[in-house]
Amino acid sequence: MKYNDIATEFHASSTTQQPVEFAEQEYQRRLQLPSTFSTDIVLDGRHKVFAVLFQESIILIDNILRQETHVEQTWNELPGIAKDAYMQGLLTEELLSTNQMEGIRSTRQEVTTALQSVKDPASHTRFSEFAKLYTAIYTDKSRHLPKTLDDIRSIYDKVVDGELADEDEPDGKLFRTGYVGVHDTTTGREIHRGLSGEENIQAALTQMLAFMSQGDMPSLLKAIICHDVFENIHPFYDGNGRTGRFLLALQLREYLSAPTALSLSPVIAENKLEYYKSLEGAQKKINCSETSFFVCRMLRFIQTAQHQLDENLSEKNSALQIAYDKENQYIQTEKLDITSDRILYMLIQQRLFQSGKPTLTRAEISRTLGIGMSKTGNRLNNLERRELISTVGKRPIYYELSDKACELFGIA
Repeated sequence: MKYNDIATEFHASSTTQQPVEFAEQEYQRRLQLPSTFSTDIVLDGRHKVFAVLFQESIILIDNILRQETHVEQTWNELPGIAKDAYMQGLLTEELLSTNQMEGIRSTRQEVTTALQSVKDPASHTRFSEFAKLYTAIYTDKSRHLPKTLDDIRSIYDKVVDGELADEDEPDGKLFRTGYVGVHDTTTGREIHRGLSGEENIQAALTQMLAFMSQGDMPSLLKAIICHDVFENIHPFYDGNGRTGRFLLALQLREYLSAPTALSLSPVIAENKLEYYKSLEGAQKKINCSETSFFVCRMLRFIQTAQHQLDENLSEKNSALQIAYDKENQYIQTEKLDITSDRILYMLIQQRLFQSGKPTLTRAEISRTLGIGMSKTGNRLNNLERRELISTVGKRPIYYELSDKACELFGIA
């Protein structure tokens, strides 16, 4: 028997009950189901946010956890330059996609520049604060979930840094005080109205934070429910989507690898109509705060992102092994020294795993290899004379494999 939301059950029934009466009765019944996970979060004044794990959701969770073992194994096999280069590509796509979802115009160059600025604490560019938040999901072992309302506001300020219109600035102590609604862009119909009043917003977010720290619920289920709750509350006039998806990535990182956690926004952006439709369904009053179908939809998105990631990583890892074998043969034939070998291997990793422009300077190569700048420069000059590497830009100069080297090492 197919499991439906309360609204669907009501319209399919021949009941003579009023919708409110039918919904309340069904809500009470669903709370008692063995597969129901209930929270203490109340957003509509009456009903606890809850989710039923039906068969598809259980299978999806199992598939995700099993697939994650393979993702982590493949990821851990990659050398450092490959990991960093690939992660820069993931972060770029994540930021571009979440901006696109909210209608924030951003170019790949702007996002790339923002991510590069993370290395320089004194640098500040458009999206640099947002980039720092996302980069920390990968690099910062001390990262932690928000624990207070001030933490949420601090995250929000960084997410929207420099992107808010004056009229969209929060006008309460921490959050908004006025009305905010989400409208269908094609019809203008209001599909969701955020909570009214800052006191109610603060109370609901406090409940969400308490739930976030609980350990008596499947981790993926809890992360998705928190995302639904945050979007339902809609605590700000603008920037709720970007903030909510960052908080989701941060929470997913507690249980999944960084690559998986940072691969979700592009999939959501590609399927944004389904995403918004499932959010709308979870927020309908007749459904009494049930998030079961939104949870299932998001689990499908996570599985899709994870599957695409795993395929791509496995592909690139195989290409890396082939290229390294050919490069090693070349080194032996040409009798090049071990430092030249290591430099070429770094540039092979960059070429295969970097999605944007080259990022390796002489200083970075020197630092990574633990050798002096003079020796590094000498080897780079020799490789350039052999037409194995080429340079891009000035001050600093970036290095990359030449087309000739790519052909020699079997890199498409």
